[in-house]
Amino acid sequence: MSLRFNKRGLSLAKYLAEKEGQFGVKHEILSSGSKLIDCGVYAPGSFEAGLIVANISVGGYANIALERRAVSKKVLYYTIMSLAKPGITTLCIQGAFPIFPDQKNLFYISGPGRVLFRRPEEVYEFFGYEEKPEEAIFIIEDDEYPEPSFIERLSKESGYPPDMFTFILMPVPSKCGNVVISTKTIELVTLNLLLTFNWDVRKITLAKSEAPVMHIFSGEQNTLNLSPDDFMFYGGSVTLYVDEIDEKLEKVAPKLVFENTPGFGKLFNEMIAEANGNIREIDGYPLIFSPAKLTIIENMSGKGITFGHDNIDYLFHLISQREKREK
Repeated sequence: MSLRFNKRGLSLAKYLAEKEGQFGVKHEILSSGSKLIDCGVYAPGSFEAGLIVANISVGGYANIALERRAVSKKVLYYTIMSLAKPGITTLCIQGAFPIFPDQKNLFYISGPGRVLFRRPEEVYEFFGYEEKPEEAIFIIEDDEYPEPSFIERLSKESGYPPDMFTFILMPVPSKCGNVVISTKTIELVTLNLLLTFNWDVRKITLAKSEAPVMHIFSGEQNTLNLSPDDFMFYGGSVTLYVDEIDEKLEKVAPKLVFENTPGFGKLFNEMIAEANGNIREIDGYPLIFSPAKLTIIENMSGKGITFGHDNIDYLFHLISQREKREK
């Protein structure tokens, strides 16, 4: 089985590069021969570029739009996404699992090119997925260009020459990066369903999400070190369409919303600080990586169950409290 993740993603990347002025990005050829599209390091990037990169991150299987909403006397952008094949797209290519155990950042690289490495192995084995693309595309969440040694290692371990690689580089936070992160809301659910509760995510026929995009802050303005994750945890919602709401799914679903985790009432950076910087030591990990609200609907009957609430107003309350404390 091949869903042509890389071919579809590269088609979108080509369009992004061709319209670089329109989208506020810059494309270039690195000394290794790899192609790179800068979406926020030296180029300004844009929300519109973020929509395209977000679709590349799921192999071109999404419909994504931006919507402006008034929230707590503020105007926020929300990403509205409808995703086909949500299990395999979010877990095989959107998830930024480490490719190399010793790479400098465990949440570093995502995108269709991950199929060359089939990691985590248990995920690829579960889906039985293989793909042998002509070229590969990766998304790097960083504010630095990939080091030549890293590209060389990708090439050596994949068997692909560097000139067959395309990299999309986007810092978080940035206009592009914050949009892309907000579209990972569905991944929060599929990840825990499969790897925490061993529920068969292939039973999900369609997934939809809505999530607020974090405000863009300069280093001086973001004194609370807010994260795009905060906006997903308190304001993101996911709807899953399944053939059947079985007993196991109904039992675990309440555990898949953020307000039912020990992290509720805290900001993400506070949780990380309490865990001495180790994400896996956060109280309630991995379930703290959950959206604010989850709805599951049976395709034929229309029966639905919903857990959690939109808590974006509460997030702004927490932010206000922390800002007063800082003063």
